[in-house]
Amino acid sequence: AKQAISVYIVDTAGRSPVGKQAARSQIGFSDRLLSHSGHARFFSHLALWILLLMQGWTPSAFAQLKIRDIRNAEPNQPKSFVLPYVFSSETYGFSVGATGMVSGVWQDQVTFYGDAFMGANQSYQITGGAHHVRLSPTDRLFVSPEMHVTRYGDVHAYISGNPSFPGQRPGSNDSNPENYISNSAWDTGANLRFRYVLPWGHGRKHVVNAVTLDRGLLHSPPVGGKQWNPLSSGRTTLMVDPFYRSQRIDRDVGDRSVVSQGVRFEIEHDNTDFVLNPSKGSIQRLALTRDWGFIEGSDPWTQWEAEYSKFISLGTTNRHRQRVLAFDAWLSDVPTWQLETVGAATTVNRRPPYFEGSTLGGFDRMRAFPSNRFHDRSAVYYSLEYRAIPTWNLFDAMTWLPVDVHWWQWVVYGEVGRVAHDLDLQELHQDMKWDLGFGIRTFSEGVVGRVGMAFSREDWSILALFGHPF
Repeated sequence: AKQAISVYIVDTAGRSPVGKQAARSQIGFSDRLLSHSGHARFFSHLALWILLLMQGWTPSAFAQLKIRDIRNAEPNQPKSFVLPYVFSSETYGFSVGATGMVSGVWQDQVTFYGDAFMGANQSYQITGGAHHVRLSPTDRLFVSPEMHVTRYGDVHAYISGNPSFPGQRPGSNDSNPENYISNSAWDTGANLRFRYVLPWGHGRKHVVNAVTLDRGLLHSPPVGGKQWNPLSSGRTTLMVDPFYRSQRIDRDVGDRSVVSQGVRFEIEHDNTDFVLNPSKGSIQRLALTRDWGFIEGSDPWTQWEAEYSKFISLGTTNRHRQRVLAFDAWLSDVPTWQLETVGAATTVNRRPPYFEGSTLGGFDRMRAFPSNRFHDRSAVYYSLEYRAIPTWNLFDAMTWLPVDVHWWQWVVYGEVGRVAHDLDLQELHQDMKWDLGFGIRTFSEGVVGRVGMAFSREDWSILALFGHPF
């Protein structure tokens, strides 16, 4: 397969995978950059990521947290910024834009944000929303509205329509990596995520967590991780996420349009010591997504997911402030999936669009592959990461930075995963795709930023994002 660099930049919008899913929907495609020009474009993306970091972007509010460092005597103050930026990619071309944010006003845990840019190839995007607006009369219910309108100059979508691969279903485990269609496209979407913190465990008395850090590591008592008992340890959250998304890919012979409108239900028990950078404990998540097919052109479909993350502290050494072994396992299935064969043609009904459902590739799962490279009825995924924070801080000498980078972290990881046309655990664990990766992560002003590379037999990628993948 032709080698390419894939670069992804996205704010993960919180620790919850529901929040991440909404953020991913704004960039639901593969931005493939040819290797001969990839380095320059990567550094333009990296510069944007560093600028956001320097401005003190604070998604700690996204995770319903109030953070104070013992080495900073100033109390939490409202923060805001407006930041212009430039970047270049194959999808957008050379682009200019601006992003802005204000947090800590009206309600301490609320963040309002907006972003807009325009590319040379007639691409543009407008995004806006708010995170964790507390709804009266209860103090346990929060809402996070979000919307986006995007015009892509060049999209790679792993869906049918490529005449070079007749009879092959794109996105399947054995599909050719070049089996995609590409052209300009429109993408619009909106989410209205409701979160309710159950009165169990740490959430009984602390609806919004207040934590104290020492140079970015937890100093106050941990929220969870000492024992597994949702009634006495950790936080349990119920989430309801009504969503809408429509994508239209321009074609010479008939445009390709997909639309989905439904509701995602989720329960998550976070039993870690520190949600933004866990060193011990675990997270369990169950989710059910339903689209009733009310909109013309959409299929009714249902998806369920189960995810388990475990974090094991390996202790400290003379050279390391923290060492953590992190593990994640995820299983997904679309039970409504129906294969119908008429003559030599096979069609799939009652399935989600290619950017929803059981997908692998992109931001957090199978990171060496383009976004939504694999999609089918069911999927399984495993990841193992080693995370180490050195005692020596590279950024201490960079006194010109306007914010403190409290720590930096080396990460190496491996991933395996696979999609299949049926929920067959034996098949899902045969002929699995794999990749290996490494990267550097930082923590500043409540932000975990990450830059890394991942490699597989088929492809490789460079990623610059916010937040741990799990």
